[in-house]
Amino acid sequence: MGATENKQSINTMFAELAKGNAEAFLGAMTDDVRFTLIGSTKFSRVFNGKQELLEKLLGPLNAELEGALRSRLTN
Repeated sequence: MGATENKQSINTMFAELAKGNAEAFLGAMTDDVRFTLIGSTKFSRVFNGKQELLEKLLGPLNAELEGALRSRLTN
């Protein structure tokens, strides 16, 4: 897969997440995904693997939010 296809895949993943479809977002990732959340929040760091992403980011973040997680990809 080339850069254009990779970019489209990422755009699709985040578009599905923005609709509340976390299953499509996670389903597009391999088990050995490396996910970086930039910034200075308590969640900002590199997550290695889908299991770590679920356990240390998505699960705790979801527990702190009221309602569904919505995101918007800007770049």
